[in-house]
Amino acid sequence: MEFDMNTMKKEDLDLQNLSYELRHKHGKTTVVHGLGTYFTVKFRSGLKEVGFSTSPYAPRTHWAQTVFFFRNDVAMKPVITPS
Repeated sequence: MEFDMNTMKKEDLDLQNLSYELRHKHGKTTVVHGLGTYFTVKFRSGLKEVGFSTSPYAPRTHWAQTVFFFRNDVAMKPVITPS
């Protein structure tokens, strides 16, 4: 999800009605207990850009990833794609 702070409106932050789809390609049904999240932020002024990421693959900062645990576990069936 991306937000452009120059053009977004307050209504764009209504995340309660956000729809999303989770998929996995492992060979069997998997139980999911929550979602791990991170963010990347970029600030631009003219041609100059600065920012950082809290991705587990990015250099470490004092910010961190966040885990949102589900109230109830979710069973995810694999997505089967034709070969």
